[in-house]
Parts: sequence; C-alpha cells; structure tokens
Amino acid sequence: MSRFSLGQIEALVAVSDHVSVTAAADELGVSQPSLSRRLQTLEHTLGVTLLRPSGRGVELTPAGALAASAARRALTEVSVIDALAESVRTLAAGSLRLTGLPSLVSSLGPDIIGPFHLAHPGVTVSMSTEEDPCAVVASLREGRADLALCALDGVPGDLVALELPSQRFIAVVPDAEVDLLAA
Repeated sequence: MSRFSLGQIEALVAVSDHVSVTAAADELGVSQPSLSRRLQTLEHTLGVTLLRPSGRGVELTPAGALAASAARRALTEVSVIDALAESVRTLAAGSLRLTGLPSLVSSLGPDIIGPFHLAHPGVTVSMSTEEDPCAVVASLREGRADLALCALDGVPGDLVALELPSQRFIAVVPDAEVDLLAA
C-alpha cells in the first residue's frame, strides 16, 4: 500500500487547480522547490507520472487527472473529519450515554444531565440503568456507556472516579416513628 502525505495530496490538487507549480506554491504558502519535491515524491511513491510540462506550466497526465480527482474527494473527507472533531471538542454535537444504579440515575441523573444538556443542546443524551455495580462497570468497559453513576467500594484501576458534590439525604418516616429515630 502506498504511503503519501496530506501535504502531497494538497499539492496535487493545488497544481490541478492552477496548472502552475508556482501559483500552487503561492496558494499553499510554500516555496516552489518544496512543492516540486512534494509532487516528485508523490509520483515516486505511486510509481506513476502525474504531471508533465506544458508551455509555461504543467498539465495532468491521465493518471494525474484520476489521482487529482480522488485527492480532491479525500481532502473533502478530511475536512468532514476535522469538522466532526471540532464539533465534539466544543460539544456542539455528539452523544453522551449515562448509566448507573437505578436509584442514582433517577435521583442524580437529572441534576447532572439537565444543566449539561442546556449548555450543549447539540449533544444527544441517553440514560440507562444497571442492576448492580459490576454491571455498571461492565457497561463502561464494553463501551455501552460513557459515564456512570455508581457506589463502589473500590474503583477498578482502568476507570477513574470523580467525586460528586455531596447530596443531602433525609429519612422520611410516619409521624409515630420520629421518636424512635431521635432516640
């Protein structure tokens, strides 16, 4: 399999657009000799001639025209990857899968996810529950969840525990039982 760089692909597309190594080099902000080396290295890597001299410029060979067309599509896909990565970095898009013990997901989940979703409305949030701490850990390890709410005696070494702000717990009992609890 051939190994070529993104810079070589950009060089081929720029030369294809400008039919001039000098104009392409200006567009890419590199020297003409540097761009020529990129193109020569690409031709050597592919084992085909992509360009030939034509008057004061260059023209694509048939193989060069095919390669430039594919290179243009590749650059478009690279732009898509960059845009997707940027949207994830800025939390403009993506998904967050929360799991945990039912009592914790139902009591703490809304307090955590609500503000997060308001701040990042483009992120799809889903919540699920697991019946025991081992299942919660398995869900994280197997990639079914990104975040978990759980009470663990010890956190496995491949996971990271982040302590949540303390919660206020209260006991609710019938009025007749209050004296028993106070004692």
